[in-house]
Amino acid sequence: MRGLARGGWLSLAPRRRAPLLLVRRPSVALAIAVATAVAVLPAAAGPVFLSSAGSATLRARTSSVCPAALGSQVLAPERPVDPAVLAAAVTQEAQAAAEGLGDPAVTLVSAAVAVGDNRVNIAGRNGFEAHVQRIAGGPGHGLWLPDRFAAEHGLRPGDTLTISPNVEEWTADNVRRVWAPTAVPVVAIYRDLRDRSGDDPFWCGISTLYRGDPAQQAGGLGSDVPVLDLLLADRASMLAIASGAHIQTAQRIERAPATIDLTAPEATRLAAGITGMHDRLRSTTQEGRILYRTALPPLAGRAALVERELRGTVLPISAGGLLVGLSVVMAAGAFWARRRERELVVLATFGATAGWLGVKAALEALPALAAGAVGGWSLAWLLVAQVGPSSDVSGAALAQSLIAAVSAFLVATAVLGVTAGVACRPLTGAPASEARVRRRLAAAPWELLLLAAAAGYWFTGGDRSMVRLGSQYGTMVQLPGKLLVVPMLAMLGLCVLGARLATAAVRRRTRTTTAVRSVVRLLYRRRLRHSAAAAVTLALITAVPVAVAGYGATATRTVSATLAAQARLGAGSDVVITLGEPGAVPAVPAALRGRATPVLRVDYVQLDDRQVSLLAVDPATFADVAFWDDRLDDTTLAEATRALRGPAKGRSHRRRCRTAWPR
Repeated sequence: MRGLARGGWLSLAPRRRAPLLLVRRPSVALAIAVATAVAVLPAAAGPVFLSSAGSATLRARTSSVCPAALGSQVLAPERPVDPAVLAAAVTQEAQAAAEGLGDPAVTLVSAAVAVGDNRVNIAGRNGFEAHVQRIAGGPGHGLWLPDRFAAEHGLRPGDTLTISPNVEEWTADNVRRVWAPTAVPVVAIYRDLRDRSGDDPFWCGISTLYRGDPAQQAGGLGSDVPVLDLLLADRASMLAIASGAHIQTAQRIERAPATIDLTAPEATRLAAGITGMHDRLRSTTQEGRILYRTALPPLAGRAALVERELRGTVLPISAGGLLVGLSVVMAAGAFWARRRERELVVLATFGATAGWLGVKAALEALPALAAGAVGGWSLAWLLVAQVGPSSDVSGAALAQSLIAAVSAFLVATAVLGVTAGVACRPLTGAPASEARVRRRLAAAPWELLLLAAAAGYWFTGGDRSMVRLGSQYGTMVQLPGKLLVVPMLAMLGLCVLGARLATAAVRRRTRTTTAVRSVVRLLYRRRLRHSAAAAVTLALITAVPVAVAGYGATATRTVSATLAAQARLGAGSDVVITLGEPGAVPAVPAALRGRATPVLRVDYVQLDDRQVSLLAVDPATFADVAFWDDRLDDTTLAEATRALRGPAKGRSHRRRCRTAWPR
């Protein structure tokens, strides 16, 4: 008996058999597995969701950006053709290339070359034949002409073009050497690239040569400058044509990322590699006019910033979900003790302590706990991949998710063992003094601490975070942390308080003080009285997740409505006409007369420690046509514009303008 009291009772159910004992009780095993999955799911989903949000931000920003612009672009200025210098530049770029970039695309460009009485752009690039639609002609030494240019000038394959030189050379006695125009053969006609609805990624790096720059495309400044036709050739032909015709040629070396499906950490590493690559090229190149471009660093920085700032929103939700899951694990531990009560009474009779019974519960539940942990981690990854912001998740996030799942599994195992041990204390004959202490501790209103913590965090927790991205400094659009933490603490505290009051009410109502005629009613009251705490606890465990899920859905809809209102506020109105340069306001169409107002907007204005937009408006008409939502601020648009009609009121007026029109 002494050995059994010291723990030798485990010989009645050997350790190697402990994990198999719940096979005969599948309901208990299922309850424990589901409870563990509920606890592991939110803990494992946090890192995966953050990585998914960063990938979605990066994908949204890069989807419309040319792959070559996301990678590395080395742009040398126009100069007389020297094949050795051009080849050396290609070799030097290849030696400094960053890991994660694809093969180089080398293009020779001669802009605004005189061809007869016209000016054209000429580009030489190997492999272009597979990315154009050939109409006539075939391979050979010469130029490929766009069909519209060829039709306008009556040119066909086999004809020649006269290219005028644009290279000046002076002799030692200060005499300018002049070359005669050179005839270049036409070998093929291709469909004009401007006739395509979209650009092939092969051409997007030099699309401005045949589509013009953004200002020309949008009809802004420079829209009166014509967009020149683009003539094509392979690299060898381009070198021969440029040398023979004496025209200056610029060289572009472009490398797109090896894969566009990048996660935020991968984009950050690649951006750092490209920056280092450009620094190495600058240190080894004496030519100061060479340009090194990449659009990836700011985009990767934005994705990393979103991922970092979302932690204040996601982590409280994960922590709350973990606590709810652990409460379900506690219920599963109590359920185990209830279903194994007969065996536990026998073991307690042989001297088993409550602690050893808790260890027994953990050993028996290990397979179910492990299955629930694996299921919770797999479900977290699957949910984020299927319904999350993006299915691209970094390897580091998966590793963090696995660590979080293992940690939640260990905590759940400990919670289940402790809960089972506490539930088994009455079976082991705990001393009366200890029972009284437990009753006193249980009677203390611990839920009031949760309510006090919610109130304290509401008044002390920050709701906006100032962040810096490059040279810009401002606030991130996000759900403030206290709008998640405070309601969750309040809901948990109120649910526990309601459970305590409900338990007391049930026990008071079922207390038997007088004789009961019906034996059935007597047994019913006694059973309900003894099971009141268990029933209310199960109701509490059910109510808390439902309350959190309902609040989460409401918060999501609120954030969506806020972002939509802020987007409309940033646009200003349903119809916005932007002038290319300040000037006279054009005549308002009759259909919009009385529903239009002039606005002068200046962005990136520094006001104290914030970057804001400055609007010069007409107070008489602005409030009638501009979009405004009173829920975004504590003032109406009419009040804000009314203040503009009177004299400025110093600091308070500046604060109101900044609040009404945040950047």
